[in-house]
Amino acid sequence: MRATIQVSLRLAAIALLLPVAATGCWKAGEAASEAAIERASDGKVEVDRDGDVTTLRGEDGSQMRMSTGENLALPAGFPRDVYLPREYALNSVVEMGPVTMVQLSSTQTVSDLYASADQAMQAHGWKQVMAMRQASGSAVLGFEKERRRASLTFSGGASDGRTLVGVQLQAEAP
Repeated sequence: MRATIQVSLRLAAIALLLPVAATGCWKAGEAASEAAIERASDGKVEVDRDGDVTTLRGEDGSQMRMSTGENLALPAGFPRDVYLPREYALNSVVEMGPVTMVQLSSTQTVSDLYASADQAMQAHGWKQVMAMRQASGSAVLGFEKERRRASLTFSGGASDGRTLVGVQLQAEAP
């Protein structure tokens, strides 16, 4: 169990290196980012890229799949009872075991998204377990339902004027 947690945490930490490699010229950064990941994992993580999808596999079988780019689709089986803005652009998807994270951008304000999300999630049977609004314009909502957890984050002030929305889902093992 400890080894699995260490490798899973290593995969998550290594995933943070990928956006750095994605800036600038992707082709030039691709080999460097793969080498950095291999060094950071002591050779225990395999990197596989297919277009906008990067998959990291730990030697214990753990896997993290990340998609970034334009025209992304929600993961197959994304729950219909989880709030998404009425209009949004999907910026990234990360899937790692029972955890799915998506990042969206929306033209709606943090306040509007926060209120809509709170209402929609509760209407779909989710129990609110956390609510936080910051003076900086950020907000977080947390929910639970049937051994699942969802957290939604809202952050304004993107360079293009859009609001960033993060949705993290975790399904607990039976």
